[in-house]
Amino acid sequence: MEPTPAELDEFTEEIRLLQKLKPDKCAVGFWITEKEMIPVASGEKCKAELMQLLAQNYERYKGADIKIRGLGRYEEETLSAEPVKEALLTHRLILQIVEKEPPPAALEALQEEVNRYIAPQVTGSNTCTFGILYAIETGIYLRANSVKCFQRLNDYFVNNYGSISATVINLQTTKEYQKVIDYMKQQIAAMMEGKKSVKGGGGEPFRIEVEKNKNEEEYVGLVGDGENTLTFSVYFPPDKKNFLKIRPPSAAALSAGNIALDKSLLEEGILKVTYRPSKLCSAGNSDQVFRVELWEDPMIGKEKLLDTEFVRFKVFRMPIFILHGLWGPAESMAQMEQYLEGKYQGKNNENDLIFNFDYFAYNLEDIGSNGERLKKYVDDISDRYVSDYLKIKPGKVELVAFSVGGMASRSYIQNLGGYEKVNKLVTLGTPHLGAPAMQIIYDGCPSLNPDADLVACGGLLTFAQKARKVPGLSEDVFQTGPVIIQLLPSSSFLEQLNRKSDLHEDEVEYVLIAGTKQMIPRFEGEAEALNWLASKAGLFDDKFKPYFYRYLIALSDPEGDGLVPIESARGEGLFETAKRLETPASHADIFVKPEVFDLVHGQLNTCEIDISHSPLLLEEDGTLVIKT
Repeated sequence: MEPTPAELDEFTEEIRLLQKLKPDKCAVGFWITEKEMIPVASGEKCKAELMQLLAQNYERYKGADIKIRGLGRYEEETLSAEPVKEALLTHRLILQIVEKEPPPAALEALQEEVNRYIAPQVTGSNTCTFGILYAIETGIYLRANSVKCFQRLNDYFVNNYGSISATVINLQTTKEYQKVIDYMKQQIAAMMEGKKSVKGGGGEPFRIEVEKNKNEEEYVGLVGDGENTLTFSVYFPPDKKNFLKIRPPSAAALSAGNIALDKSLLEEGILKVTYRPSKLCSAGNSDQVFRVELWEDPMIGKEKLLDTEFVRFKVFRMPIFILHGLWGPAESMAQMEQYLEGKYQGKNNENDLIFNFDYFAYNLEDIGSNGERLKKYVDDISDRYVSDYLKIKPGKVELVAFSVGGMASRSYIQNLGGYEKVNKLVTLGTPHLGAPAMQIIYDGCPSLNPDADLVACGGLLTFAQKARKVPGLSEDVFQTGPVIIQLLPSSSFLEQLNRKSDLHEDEVEYVLIAGTKQMIPRFEGEAEALNWLASKAGLFDDKFKPYFYRYLIALSDPEGDGLVPIESARGEGLFETAKRLETPASHADIFVKPEVFDLVHGQLNTCEIDISHSPLLLEEDGTLVIKT
């Protein structure tokens, strides 16, 4: 809430009182509202130093969509019409700029103007109509002519909040990004406290320091992917009579994990210990303790324990990213997400490392572009959320993908370096070899195929518009776009993606699950199928029935799940080392059946542990002895 002048004066007086406790120090404070952050200091000189510090650290927090009152760099920036128009060039844009907060009637008028243009339906067009009202005093208001188009516009501002000075009213961010924004706001307040100086050895107090993230904060743990490491720096008085005993974490698993010692600074009183745990798959996390004992070995008498230091940390399971399919939004995978959270998050959701990737606003676009969106999402979550916010050292991830989500995952793995980041990909009903049912849609739609039958396509559009009103079907069902062409068994996209040399099976473990239940019972012949169509009065146009008969045959094919043939979902003839599984589910329910959840969990719960690391040579008491 915006403070009144009296409230701000009272807050400033409290800051001045704080300085009296330490006259040689500046006292500063921040009043944070939903729209901006108001810096306050105990005097004009302190205020000047504070504003200078904020300006110098502009790059650290500008991405948090924070406006700081009085900071010139923010006040000079405005929402420029040309860059926004250029970024949203493929869409229709209505841009208004006013001085003061708009009344509700102005926003309603903007929405009505946006709604004059029909939202894209099943034509294959990606054009949306956006309305953007920039009120300089209050912020940016967003409007669009459909839910999906609004998500596209919202995503533009989420992805570009670093270059936009104004607050975006009701900007919808994912829970992970919202936490990042909150974290960066906290960092601004913490900046004034100063950083702790890094201490060396040379006789300083005995202690352990844990590896830090880029914000100089110690990690609380690491992702256990079999390759990730965490380094502990041990500082101790380097007396020649002193020596160290290290009790390694997870001693029972040392045949699979490893400890590396850097003794190059031992004489100066510094020992670096790098711990590499084995893969953790069966639990959300594992509590660990790294303990170091400082001993004295006198000339006469027994060894004597001088001091003990230890650090508690956790090894976390690899994060899991879930991807939805072609015509279903991220919410369609909510049951899968909740199931895996129940298996891995533990009490109080302490392991918040299950992510449902939402690319629904772009699901009809090129699969490669959605692979790029997945890469950005994985990188952002790993760097900004896992490392910076949760203070967990990030490592590899695992993907669970339904239908075309598996193709976007493969595009990321094979074409964008994802094979270095992904440990395992589990696909459900993914058309690795293409989906013949897409050929039927392609043949009937002139937006995709210039030679299509216009009469048949008209029937398809009529059917699609009616089908979207059926409960449980999304607004996108039967919409078309470039992805339809890419899923044709003969497409150039699949030809490139399915080069065996590009699969990276040595780096990524593939689990391919195929559904074996057709969507509708098999028809004996065309007459029976047409009779079934005739029973659905009002849903199908008569002239469309012969065309849709082909689609019915695909839905009832016993060699598939209704849309994807079993052979294609299993990647037959393509993958050499992949694990192939089948389940009695159709393409309509393979992503919501509890038995499929159990099947997926069983595959995620199994790790191929690398046991090639040499076990440590420990003393009888289970310690490593390090002498100078």
